[in-house]
Amino acid sequence: MMDKPIIFSAAMVKAILSGAKTQTRRVLKPQPQGHTAWQDDDTGKWWVSGHGEIGDTLLTLRWAPGDRLWVRETWSDQHPLAVQDGRYSQQGCAGIPGPPSVQYRTIYRADGEPLQVWRRQGHPYFTREQPLDPLDREYPTVVSNYTRDGKAIHWNPSIHMPRTASRITLAVDAVRVQRLHDISEEDAIAEGIRQQLTTGWFSVPGLNGAGTTARAGFAMLWGTIHGADAWNANPWVSATTIRRIEA
Repeated sequence: MMDKPIIFSAAMVKAILSGAKTQTRRVLKPQPQGHTAWQDDDTGKWWVSGHGEIGDTLLTLRWAPGDRLWVRETWSDQHPLAVQDGRYSQQGCAGIPGPPSVQYRTIYRADGEPLQVWRRQGHPYFTREQPLDPLDREYPTVVSNYTRDGKAIHWNPSIHMPRTASRITLAVDAVRVQRLHDISEEDAIAEGIRQQLTTGWFSVPGLNGAGTTARAGFAMLWGTIHGADAWNANPWVSATTIRRIEA
């Protein structure tokens, strides 16, 4: 068993947190040359077999059943209180101790515009809920994503997220090798595509569009991630069944 990182977009993170996404597909690199994928019963390794002069190709996959994947997503470290510049930078002097130490917290882009900014006694602060002060509830300063220095939050790219900031750990239950077009309707639903009760169409996470089937919706999602012609290319992919666990 190994712990390995995996990157997901904000829309896919939301789908994982809601329990809608239990599979993920990644393009195999390099792409094997062959027509049939098969798994060795003794070793569990995957091969792609060709015809004619093309021999069998042993595949090196990113992960295997039993591995744990820690999710990298867009994130930022923010102070729990948004205060004016210098509030927590002053030094203690003349025997008077300085301000208490500051504990930063991690916030995540997938949670949306995360913080409401209120102002109490001249010092802005963040909350996710309504403020306790009735005057603040009646006269909110602004609803936005401002930091303590008045600038917009600096979101760190998911690739730079350290293990300690990750909030989602996934267990790998199964890995298959297949062509992209081999995805079934059930598998497309496991990728996070959901049917709308009112229209019957299948909505795509992070997109306004919808497909007539779950596979059509997944094809739209794949195109937004990999490019307009990526679906038609029908590459070899690893189809991984994932399950969220406690970190």
